[in-house]
Amino acid sequence: MSSTHSSQTLIKRSGALMRSPSLLMAIASLILLGILGVNEVAFRGANSALDNSIAYQEENAAANAVVQSVLQTQALLKGYVASHDTSVRQQYQASRQQVLAQLAHLESILGHDGLALPEFAMLKKEVQDNLHELEIMQDLHDAGETDALAIALSSYPSDNSISSIQSVEARYQAAQKAQIANTHQKTAFFLRLSQLGVALVSLAALLVFFLYLKKVKADRAQQLQRQQQLEAEQMRLESIVRQRTASLFALASHLQNVRDEERAALAHELHDELGSLLTVAKLDVANTKTMIEGKSPDGAKVQGKLEHLQETLGQLVTIKRRIIDRLFPSALDTLGLTQALELLAQQFSNASGLQVQTQLDEVALPEKLALMVYRVTQEALNNISKYAQASRVNISLAVAASDGAMTLQIQDDGKGFDPAAISATNYGIRGMKHRVESLGGQWAIDSGPSGTRISVELPPDTQQQRV
Repeated sequence: MSSTHSSQTLIKRSGALMRSPSLLMAIASLILLGILGVNEVAFRGANSALDNSIAYQEENAAANAVVQSVLQTQALLKGYVASHDTSVRQQYQASRQQVLAQLAHLESILGHDGLALPEFAMLKKEVQDNLHELEIMQDLHDAGETDALAIALSSYPSDNSISSIQSVEARYQAAQKAQIANTHQKTAFFLRLSQLGVALVSLAALLVFFLYLKKVKADRAQQLQRQQQLEAEQMRLESIVRQRTASLFALASHLQNVRDEERAALAHELHDELGSLLTVAKLDVANTKTMIEGKSPDGAKVQGKLEHLQETLGQLVTIKRRIIDRLFPSALDTLGLTQALELLAQQFSNASGLQVQTQLDEVALPEKLALMVYRVTQEALNNISKYAQASRVNISLAVAASDGAMTLQIQDDGKGFDPAAISATNYGIRGMKHRVESLGGQWAIDSGPSGTRISVELPPDTQQQRV
């Protein structure tokens, strides 16, 4: 139970570390600084131990040189006493000075620990005593006191002196070796401490790297989750936009159809009822005019009134026809699409003064499609007369022999415009586009300095579905 609780506590703490990168970096920095401190101590200790070992070896070499020089000085003094050669005396003096210099050098390179050794004090005393005895024998020889010199030489135990010096040197060498061994032990300790520091650095680095990888993995999982949530939300919003766009498109198409149907119904009602009444009234006026001609003293006056009334009725009939054509082009019912477009082009040319060329194939389309083609052509001609500043207009209606696709093109040679700059309130062009696409057609507009071309294409399947 306690182990489970400990593991859960560890997991919680590691999770807290991963959620706090600054805390993780602070802990890692403290561990690294501590380990670097241990390594620095180990390095300094090992370096100091190595320096001490080198110094001990140099001290041993200097001590050995002092002993060898003492032996050489003793031999030179004996040679001088035996030969009375001044050159040998000079060599002896030089050797004695060398011993003193080497002893001073040994004393100068010894550290505090070396000077404190009792073995060094003994070695120094033995060397100084030996040199002093040699100096006394030299003085006796130089003074010519041969008897005293003989007694001094006989009482000077050179072999014992040498053995004593060598014994002291051996003891000194042993003490130095003990210090060297102690230094080696310290060096080994500091090296092991350095290895431990390297191991701890490696473990700390692995721990930090593991926590970093774990945090990166958690961040990636969280980022992936957020991305999935954003994608899901984006898909949901896109679905809502598509649904609302489709709903608005269907509503606009429905309103367009309702408007066209109401216009057609109103046009038929004007044509069938108001048109017939106006026609009857016009015929009655004509008959009345015939009946009263020459039969009344005021016949000329009445005839003038009737002629004015007949003219007014004619104007009403013309206005009625124009209203009907605006509500629903009656030429589509009576003449068909091709002839209706020819008539529309002729009326536009007469009204605008522009040259209009037509190339129209005979097509048979359902009422809605025919009305769409007529209205698009009518709106395009209206825009040309208002904005294009053109001199010539071409209208073509062609049916492909291969698949039966119908293509309508209205092209002018005006100043053109930028289709990308069409504002949202330009309902003319947008209305034409909507009319075409709502019935399954394809709409395209191309405009430049040389003019504008509007293209409408109705695939065969669209024509069949709309019949």
